[in-house]
This record gives sequence, structure tokens and C-alpha cells, in this order.
Amino acid sequence: MNNPPEGMHALADHLDHDDHDVHSDLHLLGEFNIIYFEEDGRAKEPYVPYNTVRIEVEFGLPRGEGSESTTSA
Repeated sequence: MNNPPEGMHALADHLDHDDHDVHSDLHLLGEFNIIYFEEDGRAKEPYVPYNTVRIEVEFGLPRGEGSESTTSA
């Protein structure tokens, strides 16, 4: 993104998403140290201090809870 949005409201507008949803998503990403926030008084500006972010996610159900297959995709 050449000109990153300044603040959560601008990001929500850019993504065409609800402010509350973007706020929740950003704070969740912050809990995992994927994004950070620069605070200026009451305002928080999200930023990503990396050039690349790689996320690995494993999905599955515990054995015996709705899946007979143990193969992974």
C-alpha cells in the first residue's frame, strides 16, 4: 500500500468495513504482536513494523468431535 491509511477510521473506510469490526480485528492482531499502535493522546495509529508477515494456521477438531478423518490438507 503506497499511502497507508492514518488511523483506524481511515483504514475502515479504505476496506469498506464497519469501524467496530476493524477496531476489533486490529486489537486481535495486536494481541499476537502482528501489528502495533503508536499512541498520540487518545488516538492510536496502527502500524506493521515488518516488510513481510508469514502466518501459519492449523485447523482441526479434537479426535472424536465430528471428524473421522485424521488427514491434513
